[in-house]
Amino acid sequence: MKKILFLSLVSLVAFASCKKDDIKTKAAQSSETIGTTSSWKAIENWSSSEGSYKASLSDDRISSDITNEGLVLVYAKSYNSSTLLPAQIGNTYLYYQVENGSVQIVANSAAPGETLQFIYIIFSKDQLNTLNQKGINASQLLKMNYQQITQLKN
Repeated sequence: MKKILFLSLVSLVAFASCKKDDIKTKAAQSSETIGTTSSWKAIENWSSSEGSYKASLSDDRISSDITNEGLVLVYAKSYNSSTLLPAQIGNTYLYYQVENGSVQIVANSAAPGETLQFIYIIFSKDQLNTLNQKGINASQLLKMNYQQITQLKN
């Protein structure tokens, strides 16, 4: 009888110590491994200056914390193929700059057509630290294609 009472007490303590919030927190953290992703966007309005073309994608999620300690990756998609910038697509070399509140995409020689779309992924310092603990550092992220980046969610 004492054994049953003791086992019941231990079981009660074990169940009482687990909360639903503990499970939700772990699930929320794991889903935040990958950064915030924009949607694919075609840019219609390129401004030209001295042989290069520039477009700005505004996003309030790109804070000074992101520009100083985070990472933003930009991919260009032409038809079904996506490429991490900087890259040459056709005769156009594309690169990007991250500023507080926006991503500036620059193309030399010619403005990309509307068939070219862009997506960017924002990683906070905490997300980079989480990935680093899993053995993935920022330099490895810079070598990943878009499909590999999206698989980090899993």
